[in-house]
Amino acid sequence: MERKAFIRQLVIRGSAAVILPAAILQACESDDPADDNPNPGNGSNDFTIDLDDPTYAALLEIGGSVYIDSKNIIVIHTDVDEYTVLSSVCTHQGCKVGYNPDNNNLPCPCHGSLYSISGSVLNGPATAALTKYNATLDGSDLVIDI
Repeated sequence: MERKAFIRQLVIRGSAAVILPAAILQACESDDPADDNPNPGNGSNDFTIDLDDPTYAALLEIGGSVYIDSKNIIVIHTDVDEYTVLSSVCTHQGCKVGYNPDNNNLPCPCHGSLYSISGSVLNGPATAALTKYNATLDGSDLVIDI
């Protein structure tokens, strides 16, 4: 192959190597504006739990908790008229965290991460806190900002 032809092929292939990954990354981006907000607790999508519903009977007692698997959250009754709502997904590798009412913490059964009731990491390997959501009690309705 002549030097001129070699350089031409190098330029053509080199350009493709730069342009192709950029095109692929652009194609993977979402046009959904909701994806631009990494903080899910923005109040734009409220979720309501009727505490009179027998499904949520555990929340009538302090220390009681329920998982809402469709939202990947755990709701914990922490004090009189106070509820804590956290992501139920461990930030280490996505396992479902448990709730230990005796120690008031959330252990991950997969790799030993441990979270406080506020969602902060007490013990790794997780390094990021669980997402905490705002919850407001309105009569017998618990309104959660998801």
